[in-house]
Amino acid sequence: MTLGFFRNLTKPKPTPVVEREHCVAGRTLPLKIVESARARRLTLRIDSGGQGLRVTVPPGLRRGEVEKFLDRHQDWLEQRLAKVPTRPQVRPGIKIPIRGVPHRVVHEPSKRGTVTVSRDERGPLLVVHGERIHLPRRVADHLKREAKKEIERLVVKHTEA
Repeated sequence: MTLGFFRNLTKPKPTPVVEREHCVAGRTLPLKIVESARARRLTLRIDSGGQGLRVTVPPGLRRGEVEKFLDRHQDWLEQRLAKVPTRPQVRPGIKIPIRGVPHRVVHEPSKRGTVTVSRDERGPLLVVHGERIHLPRRVADHLKREAKKEIERLVVKHTEA
């Protein structure tokens, strides 16, 4: 004998996420189709930076309905993606603001290490060592480390007050 109110306590099995590509505005973006037991309608989201799409669907919805939904919202996607700013490529010569001061990125492949901050006659430099292929990641890692140090410093300052 099973009591009716215990039936709703079992967790539904998660459905696999369907991943594919979707062409919009001359770009091919990764698309994730996620089935959610809580969803009552289809929702379409653009990932931060416009690098991907996500459609959340109610359980049991046919894939053909998802395709129709994407076709109906193609113009909306194009308008929104046009507003997403393009991320500049991290490369030697560009300037990256650190604490409001623009630092010019200089690549020195012959030296070992990660990133150092220095200065020349033209102003502050962000010197990145190692192979060119690692330059964007090393700059991002350096900026994250600097942000973490700054946050930790501010936490200490505000907890002492």
